[in-house]
Amino acid sequence: MSMSVSRCFAFCSKRKGVSYFGISNGNDCWCAQAVDASPLGSASCDKPCPGYPADMCGGIEGTSLYSMYDCTNATKEEIEAEEKEKKEALLSSYGSLNGETCGQAEKNTLQLDGKGYLSGSVDTCKLACWKGKGAEECHGFTYDALMSKCTFHYDVTAGKATKNKKASCYFKIQ
Repeated sequence: MSMSVSRCFAFCSKRKGVSYFGISNGNDCWCAQAVDASPLGSASCDKPCPGYPADMCGGIEGTSLYSMYDCTNATKEEIEAEEKEKKEALLSSYGSLNGETCGQAEKNTLQLDGKGYLSGSVDTCKLACWKGKGAEECHGFTYDALMSKCTFHYDVTAGKATKNKKASCYFKIQ
């Protein structure tokens, strides 16, 4: 098959995670996630594309390099997959100390969405500490498994932690 810029783009656009494509030596198409290149100037891209001679397909010493942009609207499935990926990234961005609370210093309870606590699962609390109103100040939370409740903190190391078999201190690590 004769190479052209549009043919190389079509080939690379089917690969996941690819942001760049290039053509060298007139007929060699390649795809990449990142590129480390130095400019040689347009004179080194002197081979016309066999499939469309109006395009230049690099040269012996040069590569015609292109950035790829997806301008199509995301499908419902793509949006859901991206949201799931973001949620998983947030949930996995915590460290924990089991069997003790976070630091219990005075004035260390953070109000998220107007409350200093939240009833629910550990995952519910993790997401609230990242996304709730005031979350930019949330360093972590104490989760009480007996009551299924978390208390948010400005600083999980401020004050003395209390030993408690049903408590865990969760803190942001990213």
